[in-house]
Amino acid sequence: MQKDLSLDIFKAHGLPVAESKVVDIFEAINNPPLAPPYVIKPVNEGSSVGVHIVYSNTKPNLDPHEWPYDPKVLVERYIPGRELSVAVLDGRALGVLELRPRAGLFYNYEAKYT
Repeated sequence: MQKDLSLDIFKAHGLPVAESKVVDIFEAINNPPLAPPYVIKPVNEGSSVGVHIVYSNTKPNLDPHEWPYDPKVLVERYIPGRELSVAVLDGRALGVLELRPRAGLFYNYEAKYT
């Protein structure tokens, strides 16, 4: 998933998106472009891989030298709320499912696949 390009497409079609900026991982950790709370995401991973939520003004507990993903990251305003999924078939909504992790506040990779 190429998040930065996806956001450009969403904006071009008038969809509301969270405030965000693409920077390198060093800037995201040492001089973040947004005040907390914000989210640091690899621009080209899916399934919440590599996602870190920063809730306070403390420096994220990440070592940019150990970052295993593309050095380009998306820093995005954190928007709290419920996570809902809606299946659509032939233009008709089939139902709404709320996704809730068993532990923590974030539906991360481990919560999705275990």
